[in-house]
Amino acid sequence: MNGKKVACVVLMLFVGMVAYFGQIMHQKTLAKMSEAEAAKNEVVTAEGDIQVAEINVGKTKSAAADVISFLEAWRPHAEKFQTQLEVESAIQSSLRGTGLLIMSQKFESKEDKNNPVVPRVVRAALVIEDEYAKVLNWVGELERRFPLTRMMSCDITGGETGRLVHAEVAFEIPIVNLDADLTKEDPKAKAKKKAA
Repeated sequence: MNGKKVACVVLMLFVGMVAYFGQIMHQKTLAKMSEAEAAKNEVVTAEGDIQVAEINVGKTKSAAADVISFLEAWRPHAEKFQTQLEVESAIQSSLRGTGLLIMSQKFESKEDKNNPVVPRVVRAALVIEDEYAKVLNWVGELERRFPLTRMMSCDITGGETGRLVHAEVAFEIPIVNLDADLTKEDPKAKAKKKAA
């Protein structure tokens, strides 16, 4: 082979290598450009998600503000009684203040380990025999003094005389723990998750 042919072959090899490496670089550039475009799309999507999340946070804050203000208004009533003895003393005090004739009274405490906010409820069952107006005024006073009270039953019948009534009143007063840790998972819910 003469020198011109060898130079031509070397030049062709060089051009082929340049074209080959140029094509590889072009493919890498296209891959990087598509990655950059995908990253831009992800950024746009993430910005949209952030805006949606900010809107949801704003809605949650406005909804929570109502609940928080409601909770703060009721907090003094909820924290008023923390033991069964306090509940019994307060009821006894309200009864003494009215001078009602109490035939019988029974207090019992019921615990609910699944409800950390209301772990205990004090149930009271009273049998009262006195004047109609005094009994009804006391029931109304009960609602005012203990706003979280849940009336279970209130049976009023005629008493021994025309002016007296016989009232059997049963109600519950919750002992509330507003600082309860609600992040702990309920054991029943945990068991359901394991079963599923």
